[in-house]
Amino acid sequence: MENLLTAKKKSQDAPAPVVFVSYAHESPEHKNWVKSLASSLREMGIDALLDEWKVGLGQDFTVFMDQIRTCDRVLLICTPAYCRKANEGQGGVGYERSVITAELAKTIDTSKFICLLRTGEGNESIPTFVGPRRYVDFRDDAEFDLRLDELARDIHRVPADPEPPLGENPYGVNGSSAPMHSEEVESDDMAQRAASKAEVLLSRNDMLGWKRLVRETHRRHNAELSRWRESIGNRAPSEEDWKGHLDDGLRIAEPRMALALTAVDSEIERIRTQEGLVDDFLDPPEWPHSGLECVIRMPEAIAFVYHHLLGAFLLASDSQIDAIRLLTRRVRDSRSNETSKIWANHGLIGPVVSIDRNDIRTGWSFLATLYESRHWLKTFFQSETAFQDSLRAYHFLASMLELSAYLSAGNNIEDIRGILWLDVPPMFLHPMGQAGTDFRQVAATAIPNINVLDALSSAEGCDKEKLREAFGAWVARLLGSLGALYNCFLSHRLRDLADHPPVLPS
Repeated sequence: MENLLTAKKKSQDAPAPVVFVSYAHESPEHKNWVKSLASSLREMGIDALLDEWKVGLGQDFTVFMDQIRTCDRVLLICTPAYCRKANEGQGGVGYERSVITAELAKTIDTSKFICLLRTGEGNESIPTFVGPRRYVDFRDDAEFDLRLDELARDIHRVPADPEPPLGENPYGVNGSSAPMHSEEVESDDMAQRAASKAEVLLSRNDMLGWKRLVRETHRRHNAELSRWRESIGNRAPSEEDWKGHLDDGLRIAEPRMALALTAVDSEIERIRTQEGLVDDFLDPPEWPHSGLECVIRMPEAIAFVYHHLLGAFLLASDSQIDAIRLLTRRVRDSRSNETSKIWANHGLIGPVVSIDRNDIRTGWSFLATLYESRHWLKTFFQSETAFQDSLRAYHFLASMLELSAYLSAGNNIEDIRGILWLDVPPMFLHPMGQAGTDFRQVAATAIPNINVLDALSSAEGCDKEKLREAFGAWVARLLGSLGALYNCFLSHRLRDLADHPPVLPS
């Protein structure tokens, strides 16, 4: 999906769309609002024509108004006063009406004329000669930035929700494939819309609009999650039904996740740190703590997905130290009121009760397939391989923090006998896809230089040299535990990794 900023970059050499602003001179406040709108449009690459800027002393207004015939679009700022003057042919608005009706007579289905409803109801503010056209509702000043984005996108011909291409018959000859459910399309689109709106606001450094968008998205999330909880009730769903419920619950939270990743991507310092959202997801307002465990532990599943997406994106953005800070963030269990670091919290690092309390591989596989099932993630990750490698690198950092804590407590790798029982499951050693990237490259992504290694060792109070010396034995022990836990033989690649582990920066 092409965003507005990309479209603007592509069209730098193309002429800006010319837009005529038609309005009634009602009050100083109204004139200032119209001027503010036109100024905002000009900032967004749209040549807004306003009489106050274009008609000097002694010049003829009619010459200016005749530009309605040649401009690309015309904005009608609709109010009861504007409607009355237009319908009765009074003043400049009346003259503009005569020009507009002549244009409409040529092509009745033209989209050249856009009504902006500023005050009043549609039947009292929109002139009758315009006809039943779709308008933009600018009556609520709290939604000004959202409506402005909607308008600018239409003028630039860059819709937030473009019509998707027509695909092939999803059922094929044998009927073996199925289309995506409409609810999935809508929720995926909601996350993409949230990211697109945020991108526009942050590109203009509109922090007020950003805060309002965040609040609106948070309110919607809390309300929809409560409805999701009530819709399940207290009857245990079947395994197949629960998969659908789980997916629905996660998709409710994804617009908030998309906003958070957009904030990180913006590099605006005051909003780049989005790790606090983990706490919000873990403790939704008035969340019941009794009932079916898979249902009441749903906030953990949402937080599990979110911190992995955030951590993976931080690594994809070369922000390894921020990823370490995220993993060492202390979060509170709303049931026990105890706190733990994310890397040591089984509800957040795996296995996850609402996904599969007994097998980390289920949650790991779920994370691995998110890029394919969540199209909005393509805004933040270049490819499925890049996404999965970033997830593996993030989990590897968590494992290194566990090693640091293990060593700082006075333990030695050589003393371990049998299976190493871990807080961080070592699934990151396995490629996620058919081929996957070699683990040595993943390790280099997680710890690319000595500065990251310093931050990693100091986070758990471990000596850096001791950490480097123990690393090879730790990888070999992880691989041995992986094979023993899941009764599997290590592939040739993994056996080679145990014999020749990657070397940490020095």
